[in-house]
Amino acid sequence: MRLMRRFLIALFAASGASAAGLDETGWKPNGIVATIDLPQNGASITVPVTIGGTRHVFILDTGSTSTAFDPALAKYLGPGTPSTERMFGDSVPVTVHQLERCLDVAGLAVPQLESVAVLDLTEIRRYVPRCAGILGMDVLRHFFIHLDFDRRVLFLAPGHYTQSPPGSLLKLTLDRSRRPVVKAACGDMPDLFLIDTGYSGTGAISPKLVALLQEQRKLTSTGVSSLGIRADGKSKGLDQGRCTAFSIGSHRHENLVFLKEDHSIIGLCLLVRYRTSFDFAKGQLYLEPGLSFGLRDRGDYDGLIVATTDEQLNPRVTIVVPGSAADLAGFRVGDALLGVNGLPSQELSELDRGLLLFAPRRADLRMRIGREGKDLQLTLPGG
Repeated sequence: MRLMRRFLIALFAASGASAAGLDETGWKPNGIVATIDLPQNGASITVPVTIGGTRHVFILDTGSTSTAFDPALAKYLGPGTPSTERMFGDSVPVTVHQLERCLDVAGLAVPQLESVAVLDLTEIRRYVPRCAGILGMDVLRHFFIHLDFDRRVLFLAPGHYTQSPPGSLLKLTLDRSRRPVVKAACGDMPDLFLIDTGYSGTGAISPKLVALLQEQRKLTSTGVSSLGIRADGKSKGLDQGRCTAFSIGSHRHENLVFLKEDHSIIGLCLLVRYRTSFDFAKGQLYLEPGLSFGLRDRGDYDGLIVATTDEQLNPRVTIVVPGSAADLAGFRVGDALLGVNGLPSQELSELDRGLLLFAPRRADLRMRIGREGKDLQLTLPGG
């Protein structure tokens, strides 16, 4: 808990917002509500799930059709049968088991859940430590969800609410895999975007939309590829592209960086710019601009990529884009990343480090670098 608190403080400092009074003000749904602390700036949303009297850490993932358990929780399950499920936006092989124990999320009972998938989450724990499961749409569609990254709170309530949340109203539908999609547009070209709280980046655009945007010169390559991790632990290389404009409802952003995937996605690094309410029962999505709404997308501006191998104690800089903020700050390929905002690299998961670099932020990032036996302090500017 102490490490998590220190990480949240580092992320919150990077956002440039004040922590004073955030939990005491703002909108909250009436009635029975569970309140869960959120990380700042788009780290994966984790929620406490209790099974058989024991509490576990689960990722809240609207991009997953089904709830999944790590094999370590198999004692709560009956026999399994092979299947394929959409987990973290990908189709992956799983086994489906009958659930033999009741479970609750932050003290709220989960209705109508008879079976769950089993998926080895060993690779996911490199990015989300202690993760024991994924809470998918088979559970989440029974709840009202309000995300407020400015105040670092998630409100979870059973069913739907008659009171209107803050923000503009958009129509929310479920796709064939029962996952939430909403109409949005890149470069003024509309598409259906999956709202995926398990997707840590800004988002992604489909091959069809990529071709149309490139044809009209509304999407340009950043020259950088990112490494995506599937739910089954396999990696995939993803190209980045900067879109001239992105709009959802009445809200508009410029020069956001998206990855190229097999379908269009709105991820957490875009959702953190809003206070977001999901009313699945009514098919409604509410968006209210937050403190990070107009901040620069860090995706290609910083121009810094770090990676870790099993042989390395600390992650190392693998890419410095010429002319980028990282290049101007003095970063070099091969630099060892020893710490960020006062936290040693070993105390941050790979996801933590990536989001500190790529999520919208107001303040500078103070980075401790090791180079040729020297200990250096370099700064990536915020804003």
